[in-house]
Formats: sequence, structure tokens, C-alpha cells
Amino acid sequence: MNRILRTRPATAALRGTLALSTLAAIGALSACGGGSDAAPSGTTSTVSGTAAVGAPIVGGTVTAKCAAGTSSTATTGTDGRFDLTLTNATQPCLLEVSGGTVNGRTNTDRFHSASLAAGTVNVTNLTELMVAHALQATASATTTTQYAGALPTARLTGTTLSASKAYVLALLPQLGAATPASGVDIVTSAFAADGTGLDAVLDDLAAALRGKTLAAVGTAIGTDAASTTAPGNPAAALTTVAQKVLKVKFAAVAGSGNTPVSCGSQVIGGLGTSSASAKLQDLRFYLSGAQLLDAGGNVVSTTIKLPLNTQWNYTSPLNANDWTTLIDLENGTGACASAADGTTTAAMNDTLRLVIPSGVSFSGIQLVMGLPDSLNKTSATAPAPLDAAALAWGWAGGAYKFAKIELVDANKGTATAWPAPATGTYDAFYFHLGATGCTADPISGINTCTRPNRMAISLASFNPATQQVAVDLAALVASNDIQVNLGGAPGCMSGATDGECIAQFPNALGLDVSTGRPIAGGAAQTVFRAISR
Repeated sequence: MNRILRTRPATAALRGTLALSTLAAIGALSACGGGSDAAPSGTTSTVSGTAAVGAPIVGGTVTAKCAAGTSSTATTGTDGRFDLTLTNATQPCLLEVSGGTVNGRTNTDRFHSASLAAGTVNVTNLTELMVAHALQATASATTTTQYAGALPTARLTGTTLSASKAYVLALLPQLGAATPASGVDIVTSAFAADGTGLDAVLDDLAAALRGKTLAAVGTAIGTDAASTTAPGNPAAALTTVAQKVLKVKFAAVAGSGNTPVSCGSQVIGGLGTSSASAKLQDLRFYLSGAQLLDAGGNVVSTTIKLPLNTQWNYTSPLNANDWTTLIDLENGTGACASAADGTTTAAMNDTLRLVIPSGVSFSGIQLVMGLPDSLNKTSATAPAPLDAAALAWGWAGGAYKFAKIELVDANKGTATAWPAPATGTYDAFYFHLGATGCTADPISGINTCTRPNRMAISLASFNPATQQVAVDLAALVASNDIQVNLGGAPGCMSGATDGECIAQFPNALGLDVSTGRPIAGGAAQTVFRAISR
């Protein structure tokens, strides 16, 4: 049987003795620890964050080096997330992520971040630049070599890191990149590597640094940091990078009032010659062939390239001028979720990112809705974004749909539904743009098409900082009665004798329906126009 022991209240003398003993113990601990913030022996803490550089670092190895204590090793997940355990850690700490893959490619770089406390610590291309500034990186003392040596704690203070954050935030807009929203900390704010929020900033930065090595950029930033006259001026970094990202944002609208359009339950009214109502079912298109225009409408002679290949961008390894970006303005909800081919997705991309020299000036932009011949051939092993099954067009010689824009009857199944034809049912208008009359070369497999049907988009005046490009669905079908099928598949399937295309090609797309070539260099099209953001 267990016995319960009861204690008597301590006497005043005993309480005094205990108090003196406690003070003596505290004094002994202070003498041993020197007043530091070292964690008690056996104490563990966790740093968690996202490792991303324009896309998540998948399967990367995460380690940390702190002023004292040890670090376990963590591995980043498919979303770039990690949780790292520190034992007996004394801050500050440097974190490093190495290895793994980025967009399916082997990651050969080492990215760093710095922390002053446990909790959220992100490791990104942006924190790498912050650390390069804080450590005053040089060619012989890069962030990687300094991480491998003794921890430079004197440069990892709250004051130093705050100054380094301010430096990289000032650098971003000069590279054409967005800056984080108010209240978002590049190190300690949790985020998802999904192309939005802070991750969109990382996408921009990755584009601006395309083709540049971290060592070279880090050394330039270290030079800026070591400047005794202007350590916050990114002059050396800008000289080294010598390029910026140009972002062209797209938005779906309907009509001259620029009414926003999206998937879901939204009913779009006043469409076509019969002022019909419809819902959006799909909205995707490939872009290529970008050129900048001067004030006189002339093409500016300059180099234009895409960021590295991602799920939205692809550049041919054989010709850097043969590239494409997929703009995807559907999100797989509402009417888009019930698209006929069932291939709509939640992922979206509304931005074309181009990398241009930092000193180039322009007044307008010209684009092509379509693919260059070398990319216009479907394949079971096609890279993203050419692997979108919904945009493969088997009947056209294995070519692609350049655009897939679909509207469905908003009143389907009701008394006010679109009129039914003599046979069958008709409840949608499909706009599928693609080349026709295609023949594949027996050796290269490249398609040559008699009607290329690549739509030229010419915007003589466009300021990407204040404007976006509207995709006007009302203008697209303005010459069509979308409730009436004139034969064949409903809508325009790009054929020269397709009744809907005969009106739509010249009036909306600025394309000659017979030749499939642009009218007036794209100036005749009415679907795309610059509007305010």
C-alpha cells in the first residue's frame, strides 16, 4: 500500500535558507554561462519553412550552423516545406539547402538564409541575396564557403540583417520584380510555393537572374555591402545582372466596360449578335514571338528570352527564339469543372515573363498567339507546358490547339436554353485556334502548315507597370450568333470554310481566313487590348 507523505509549511528560517541556496545556484550558472542565451543542455527547438527559388526545391537537404549547438538534417518535401530540429542551439543560425530538384532539374546551387530565433525560416533565392549582403560575400568568401567555415556571428545581428533585407527589397523593383506585400517578411512569413504572394516575387527574381551564377551575383552584392559610402546602393549588383524581368499580365473580361470574367457560376451577358448569356468553360492559349515596339511602332532590336523552363514556360534547346508560355485563365471550378474533355485544372498562370536587357526602352509590345513550327508537333514525351492534353489536336496532323476558349449555355436544361438545332443538341460555343493543312517532315517531324493561323497581337502603347492585357470574350464572338451552329462542330474550329470562322477570323482575330495570316500585322485584331491594372 502506498503511503502519502505530507509536508509541513516551511518555517521562516528554512525559507531563508532555501532562498540563499537558490541565489547561489543562479550565481553559479551565470558564472558558467557568461550571461549568454545558450539553451539549457538537452533543449531542442525547431525551424520550419519553405525552400523555393521560383519553384519548390524538392528533396533538398537542409542543415543549419548556429553560434552553438547542433543541427539535425531535414529533407524538403514536394512543396519545398521542411522541419529542422536544433539541439542546444544558440542563435544566430545560418541555414543551407543543397541538392534536390527544381522543376525536375538537378539543383546544383546552395541556398542560404539566416535566423535570430526558432520558428519560421524560409530559404529562397531572395534570402540567398540577403545573406550575401550580410556576410559581404566575395569571390573567395562566398556564402557557401563562409557557411563551411566558422560562423561569422558578428555579421548576423538584427541590425545587419535588417539592413540586408532593406537592400534586397530595394533591388527587386530595379530588376523588374514585384516586392512582397506589406507585413510580409522574406524570412519569417510562412508561404506556399504556388506562384502567388511571396512566391510570385521569387518567380520574378528567378527570371531576372536567368543565366547568372549565384557566386557572381553574390560577389557583386558583397561589393555593394562593403561600400563605405553607400552600402544600400545596388550599383554593382545591377551592373552584374544587366537584365530585368518584363511581366505582361492577362485578364479575362467581357465588353468595353472590362467586366472581369472567371470560372464558377458567373453568367456573362450580351454575347454575340443575339446578346446571349453564357458561362466560361475554358480559357487557355499559347504565346510566342514577343517583340518590343518603339514609339513609332517599329520593332526594337534587342534580346528577349524566357525564364528557365517551368510548368508554364518552355524554350527549345535547339533554338532560343523558339519558345512558348501557356496562359491559363481557367481554374477548374463551376462550368470549367464540367468541361467536355474534363482536363481543366486548378492551376492558373496569368503572366508572361520575359527577360530583357536592363537598359532597353520601349513603348509597346507585339506577341503571337500560337506556336512556332518547331514546337507545333504533339508527342507523348512533350515537356511542360506542351504536355497539356486538352490542347493536343490529333486530327490536325498531330499539331496543337493554340487557343482553347469555350462558352457554355448559361441556361442549359431550362426553358430559356439556347435553341436546339434540327438534330442533336447544341449548348456551347467552342473557339479552337490552330494551324491547318499540316504536313510533318519525315525526318525532323516538324509540321509545315498551309494555314498557320498564328494570331498577331500588336499593342502600340503598353506600360506593364500600370497596365495589363485584356482578353475580351465579348469581342471574340461579336460577329457570331453563339446560339446558332452553322455546321460541323459548334463554334470555330479554324477551318477556312467553317461558318463561324469566316466571320470571326477577320473581325476578331485579324486573320485572313483563306491564308491564315495576320491582317495589318495584328493591328486589326480586337480581342486583346491594354487596360489599367
